[in-house]
Amino acid sequence: MAMRRLGFLGLGHMGGGMVKSLLRAGFPVLAFDPKSQLMQAAVKDGAEAAKSPADVAARSEVVLSSLPDPAAVRAAALGPQGLVESIGRDQVSPPRGLRCWTCRSARGRPQRLRVTSP
Repeated sequence: MAMRRLGFLGLGHMGGGMVKSLLRAGFPVLAFDPKSQLMQAAVKDGAEAAKSPADVAARSEVVLSSLPDPAAVRAAALGPQGLVESIGRDQVSPPRGLRCWTCRSARGRPQRLRVTSP
């Protein structure tokens, strides 16, 4: 049985380490980070480079994320080429996601995004 492709957003200290572990375990990983040096390191380790968060979501069965702060979460989800852009009306189900965030909103509660379809 073929392994499912995992998408990963955020390749900093925590995310980069997770991607290395997933690759060592044999999982195919499609990765994205806006910082080119982090993308280059992930590709050197064996990950495939994605063009954007939307590309990750469109081409992965499961999307994991390790993002540093609420602004990065919002940009990855709602910004240009964000996750939400990849979830079209014709798509039966979006990829499953797992977030690995240590950040909190300004009010001290876990960051949540609400997305509604038109």
